[in-house]
Amino acid sequence: LEEAKKAVAAKERQLSEKKARIQVIQNMERDHDGFSRGVKTILQSKAGWRSGICGVVGELLHVEGRYVTAIETALGGALQNIITRDAQTAKEAIRHLKSQKGGRATFLPLDTIRPRSLSPKEKEALKAPGIIGLASSLVSVDADLMPAVDFLLGQVLVAETLDQALDAAKRADMRVRVVTLEGDVIYSGGPLQAVKKKIAGVSFPAIRNLKRTKRNGPNWKKSWQDLTKPSRKSFIRNRMQSLTAISVPIPTRNWLFPWQPCPPKWNR
Repeated sequence: LEEAKKAVAAKERQLSEKKARIQVIQNMERDHDGFSRGVKTILQSKAGWRSGICGVVGELLHVEGRYVTAIETALGGALQNIITRDAQTAKEAIRHLKSQKGGRATFLPLDTIRPRSLSPKEKEALKAPGIIGLASSLVSVDADLMPAVDFLLGQVLVAETLDQALDAAKRADMRVRVVTLEGDVIYSGGPLQAVKKKIAGVSFPAIRNLKRTKRNGPNWKKSWQDLTKPSRKSFIRNRMQSLTAISVPIPTRNWLFPWQPCPPKWNR
Protein backbone atom coordinates (compact mmCIF):
# COMPACT_ATOMS: atom_id res chain seq x y z
CA LEU A 1 0.00 0.00 0.00
CA GLU A 2 2.80 2.40 0.92
CA GLU A 3 4.59 1.64 -2.35
CA ALA A 4 1.43 2.41 -4.32
CA LYS A 5 0.91 5.67 -2.44
CA LYS A 6 4.50 6.70 -3.11
CA ALA A 7 4.09 5.91 -6.83
CA VAL A 8 0.94 8.02 -7.03
CA ALA A 9 2.57 10.89 -5.12
CA ALA A 10 5.61 10.79 -7.41
CA LYS A 11 3.38 10.93 -10.50
CA GLU A 12 1.43 13.82 -9.01
CA ARG A 13 4.66 15.78 -8.52
CA GLN A 14 5.84 14.97 -12.04
CA LEU A 15 2.51 15.96 -13.55
CA SER A 16 2.50 19.24 -11.64
CA GLU A 17 6.02 20.03 -12.86
CA LYS A 18 5.19 19.16 -16.47
CA LYS A 19 1.98 21.20 -16.38
CA ALA A 20 3.98 24.19 -15.19
CA ARG A 21 6.56 23.61 -17.94
CA ILE A 22 3.88 23.33 -20.63
CA GLN A 23 2.30 26.56 -19.38
CA VAL A 24 5.65 28.32 -19.70
CA ILE A 25 6.02 26.93 -23.25
CA GLN A 26 2.54 28.07 -24.22
CA ASN A 27 3.34 31.55 -22.92
CA MET A 28 6.62 31.59 -24.84
CA GLU A 29 4.87 30.49 -28.03
CA ARG A 30 2.16 33.08 -27.57
CA ASP A 31 4.70 35.85 -26.96
CA HIS A 32 7.17 34.43 -29.56
CA ASP A 33 9.91 34.58 -26.98
CA GLY A 34 13.43 35.03 -28.34
CA PHE A 35 12.44 36.67 -31.62
CA SER A 36 13.16 40.27 -32.57
CA ARG A 37 10.49 42.93 -32.13
CA GLY A 38 9.78 43.07 -35.86
CA VAL A 39 9.28 39.31 -36.12
CA LYS A 40 7.00 39.34 -33.08
CA THR A 41 4.94 42.14 -34.60
CA ILE A 42 4.36 40.09 -37.75
CA LEU A 43 3.63 36.79 -36.00
CA GLN A 44 1.17 38.41 -33.59
CA SER A 45 -0.83 40.12 -36.32
CA LYS A 46 -4.43 39.02 -36.93
CA ALA A 47 -4.69 40.69 -40.37
CA GLY A 48 -5.83 38.75 -43.41
CA TRP A 49 -2.37 38.67 -45.00
CA ARG A 50 -1.14 36.69 -41.95
CA SER A 51 -2.31 33.45 -43.64
CA GLY A 52 0.39 33.99 -46.25
CA ILE A 53 3.15 33.81 -43.63
CA CYS A 54 4.78 30.36 -43.70
CA GLY A 55 6.81 30.98 -40.58
CA VAL A 56 10.27 31.84 -39.30
CA VAL A 57 13.29 29.97 -40.68
CA GLY A 58 14.46 28.86 -37.24
CA GLU A 59 11.09 27.22 -36.54
CA LEU A 60 10.60 25.62 -39.95
CA LEU A 61 13.94 23.84 -40.35
CA HIS A 62 14.78 20.53 -38.68
CA VAL A 63 18.47 19.85 -38.05
CA GLU A 64 20.27 16.82 -36.62
CA GLY A 65 22.24 17.53 -33.46
CA ARG A 66 25.63 16.98 -35.11
CA TYR A 67 25.02 19.78 -37.62
CA VAL A 68 23.27 22.33 -35.41
CA THR A 69 26.30 24.55 -34.79
CA ALA A 70 27.31 24.58 -38.46
CA ILE A 71 23.81 25.38 -39.71
CA GLU A 72 23.21 28.07 -37.08
CA THR A 73 26.55 29.63 -38.04
CA ALA A 74 25.74 29.47 -41.75
CA LEU A 75 22.34 31.11 -41.20
CA GLY A 76 23.37 33.71 -38.64
CA GLY A 77 20.68 36.38 -38.42
CA ALA A 78 18.70 34.63 -41.19
CA LEU A 79 17.43 32.28 -38.49
CA GLN A 80 14.80 34.97 -37.95
CA ASN A 81 13.98 35.56 -41.61
CA ILE A 82 10.27 35.19 -42.37
CA ILE A 83 9.22 32.98 -45.28
CA THR A 84 6.09 34.13 -47.12
CA ARG A 85 3.99 32.48 -49.81
CA ASP A 86 4.39 35.44 -52.14
CA ALA A 87 5.73 38.97 -52.49
CA GLN A 88 2.27 40.48 -51.95
CA THR A 89 2.15 39.02 -48.44
CA ALA A 90 5.62 40.42 -47.74
CA LYS A 91 4.50 43.87 -48.96
CA GLU A 92 1.45 43.83 -46.69
CA ALA A 93 3.59 42.73 -43.76
CA ILE A 94 6.07 45.53 -44.38
CA ARG A 95 3.23 48.07 -44.50
CA HIS A 96 2.00 46.70 -41.18
CA LEU A 97 5.46 47.06 -39.62
CA LYS A 98 5.70 50.65 -40.78
CA SER A 99 2.22 51.60 -39.61
CA GLN A 100 2.77 50.01 -36.20
CA LYS A 101 6.40 51.16 -35.95
CA GLY A 102 6.92 47.55 -35.01
CA GLY A 103 10.57 47.12 -35.86
CA ARG A 104 12.38 45.47 -38.77
CA ALA A 105 12.13 42.06 -40.43
CA THR A 106 13.51 40.28 -43.50
CA PHE A 107 11.12 38.40 -45.78
CA LEU A 108 11.74 35.56 -48.22
CA PRO A 109 8.83 35.43 -50.71
CA LEU A 110 8.74 31.99 -52.30
CA ASP A 111 7.60 33.39 -55.65
CA THR A 112 10.49 35.84 -56.09
CA ILE A 113 13.63 34.41 -54.48
CA ARG A 114 16.05 32.82 -56.91
CA PRO A 115 18.73 30.52 -55.44
CA ARG A 116 22.08 30.71 -57.22
CA SER A 117 23.50 27.58 -58.82
CA LEU A 118 26.97 26.36 -57.90
CA SER A 119 29.81 27.20 -60.23
CA PRO A 120 32.00 24.37 -61.64
CA LYS A 121 34.75 25.21 -59.13
CA GLU A 122 32.30 25.20 -56.22
CA LYS A 123 31.13 21.78 -57.35
CA GLU A 124 34.75 20.67 -57.42
CA ALA A 125 35.20 21.92 -53.85
CA LEU A 126 32.31 19.69 -52.79
CA LYS A 127 34.49 16.67 -53.64
CA ALA A 128 37.31 17.75 -51.32
CA PRO A 129 38.21 15.45 -48.40
CA GLY A 130 36.28 16.23 -45.21
CA ILE A 131 33.44 18.05 -46.98
CA ILE A 132 30.16 16.65 -45.67
CA GLY A 133 28.02 18.41 -48.25
CA LEU A 134 26.00 21.54 -48.87
CA ALA A 135 24.39 23.02 -45.79
CA SER A 136 21.02 22.89 -47.57
CA SER A 137 21.29 19.09 -47.80
CA LEU A 138 21.74 18.75 -44.03
CA VAL A 139 18.36 20.16 -43.02
CA SER A 140 14.82 18.84 -43.35
CA VAL A 141 11.91 21.04 -44.38
CA ASP A 142 8.62 20.82 -46.25
CA ALA A 143 9.23 20.47 -49.98
CA ASP A 144 7.45 23.71 -50.87
CA LEU A 145 9.86 25.65 -48.65
CA MET A 146 13.03 24.28 -50.26
CA PRO A 147 13.57 27.38 -52.48
CA ALA A 148 14.10 29.43 -49.32
CA VAL A 149 16.49 26.83 -47.91
CA ASP A 150 18.47 26.71 -51.17
CA PHE A 151 18.58 30.51 -51.22
CA LEU A 152 20.05 30.65 -47.70
CA LEU A 153 22.19 27.50 -47.56
CA GLY A 154 22.57 26.23 -51.12
CA GLN A 155 26.01 27.80 -51.61
CA VAL A 156 27.46 26.98 -48.18
CA LEU A 157 29.73 23.96 -47.73
CA VAL A 158 30.03 22.13 -44.41
CA ALA A 159 33.40 20.62 -43.47
CA GLU A 160 34.59 18.40 -40.65
CA THR A 161 37.58 20.55 -39.69
CA LEU A 162 39.03 23.99 -40.40
CA ASP A 163 41.99 22.54 -42.34
CA GLN A 164 39.63 20.63 -44.61
CA ALA A 165 37.45 23.71 -45.00
CA LEU A 166 40.47 25.77 -46.08
CA ASP A 167 41.54 23.10 -48.58
CA ALA A 168 38.06 23.06 -50.12
CA ALA A 169 37.91 26.85 -50.29
CA LYS A 170 41.24 26.95 -52.14
CA ARG A 171 39.89 24.53 -54.73
CA ALA A 172 37.18 27.10 -55.47
CA ASP A 173 39.69 29.98 -55.61
CA MET A 174 38.36 31.18 -52.24
CA ARG A 175 35.01 32.01 -53.86
CA VAL A 176 32.88 29.79 -51.64
CA ARG A 177 31.75 30.00 -48.03
CA VAL A 178 32.62 27.01 -45.84
CA VAL A 179 31.60 26.37 -42.22
CA THR A 180 32.91 23.66 -39.93
CA LEU A 181 31.04 21.47 -37.48
CA GLU A 182 32.53 23.59 -34.67
CA GLY A 183 31.28 26.83 -36.20
CA ASP A 184 34.47 28.19 -37.81
CA VAL A 185 33.85 30.04 -41.07
CA ILE A 186 35.82 30.71 -44.24
CA TYR A 187 34.05 33.46 -46.17
CA SER A 188 34.09 33.93 -49.90
CA GLY A 189 37.11 36.08 -50.66
CA GLY A 190 39.30 34.53 -47.97
CA PRO A 191 38.45 35.94 -44.50
CA LEU A 192 38.47 33.39 -41.68
CA GLN A 193 36.38 33.59 -38.53
CA ALA A 194 36.83 31.60 -35.34
CA VAL A 195 33.97 29.74 -33.63
CA LYS A 196 30.99 32.06 -33.47
CA LYS A 197 29.33 32.94 -30.21
CA LYS A 198 25.95 31.43 -29.52
CA ILE A 199 23.28 33.41 -31.30
CA ALA A 200 21.10 35.16 -28.76
CA GLY A 201 17.42 34.38 -28.68
CA VAL A 202 16.40 31.76 -31.23
CA SER A 203 18.36 28.52 -31.58
CA PHE A 204 17.59 25.06 -32.93
CA PRO A 205 18.14 23.27 -29.56
CA ALA A 206 15.81 25.69 -27.78
CA ILE A 207 13.09 25.28 -30.41
CA ARG A 208 13.53 21.49 -30.38
CA ASN A 209 13.24 21.33 -26.60
CA LEU A 210 10.06 23.42 -26.64
CA LYS A 211 8.47 21.20 -29.27
CA ARG A 212 9.51 17.99 -27.50
CA THR A 213 8.17 19.17 -24.15
CA LYS A 214 4.85 20.19 -25.69
CA ARG A 215 4.64 16.95 -27.69
CA ASN A 216 5.22 14.81 -24.58
CA GLY A 217 2.56 16.62 -22.58
CA PRO A 218 -0.23 14.14 -23.46
CA ASN A 219 2.01 11.21 -22.50
CA TRP A 220 2.59 12.63 -19.00
CA LYS A 221 -1.14 13.19 -18.61
CA LYS A 222 -1.90 9.62 -19.74
CA SER A 223 0.68 8.25 -17.31
CA TRP A 224 -1.15 9.99 -14.47
CA GLN A 225 -4.55 8.85 -15.73
CA ASP A 226 -3.32 5.26 -15.78
CA LEU A 227 -2.60 5.53 -12.08
CA THR A 228 -5.95 7.10 -11.29
CA LYS A 229 -8.06 4.58 -13.21
CA PRO A 230 -10.18 2.01 -11.32
CA SER A 231 -7.34 -0.45 -11.93
CA ARG A 232 -5.31 1.58 -9.43
CA LYS A 233 -7.67 0.51 -6.62
CA SER A 234 -7.49 -3.08 -7.68
CA PHE A 235 -3.67 -2.83 -7.75
CA ILE A 236 -3.59 -1.52 -4.21
CA ARG A 237 -6.10 -4.16 -3.04
CA ASN A 238 -4.10 -6.98 -4.67
CA ARG A 239 -0.92 -5.60 -3.17
CA MET A 240 -2.44 -5.58 0.29
CA GLN A 241 -3.70 -9.14 -0.14
CA SER A 242 -0.29 -10.32 -1.26
CA LEU A 243 1.32 -8.68 1.75
CA THR A 244 -1.14 -10.18 4.25
CA ALA A 245 -0.76 -13.59 2.62
CA ILE A 246 2.94 -13.74 3.41
CA SER A 247 3.55 -16.36 6.10
CA VAL A 248 6.62 -16.24 8.29
CA PRO A 249 7.71 -19.62 9.65
CA ILE A 250 7.97 -19.70 13.43
CA PRO A 251 11.35 -21.09 14.45
CA THR A 252 11.47 -23.93 16.94
CA ARG A 253 15.14 -23.51 17.63
CA ASN A 254 17.34 -20.53 18.37
CA TRP A 255 19.56 -20.62 15.29
CA LEU A 256 21.57 -17.60 16.43
CA PHE A 257 22.61 -19.18 19.68
CA PRO A 258 22.04 -22.96 19.41
CA TRP A 259 23.14 -23.54 23.03
CA GLN A 260 20.29 -21.35 24.30
CA PRO A 261 16.58 -22.22 24.31
CA CYS A 262 14.23 -20.48 21.90
CA PRO A 263 12.87 -17.19 23.38
CA PRO A 264 9.40 -17.67 24.94
CA LYS A 265 7.70 -15.23 22.48
CA TRP A 266 8.70 -17.53 19.58
CA ASN A 267 6.94 -20.46 21.20
CA ARG A 268 3.54 -18.84 21.36
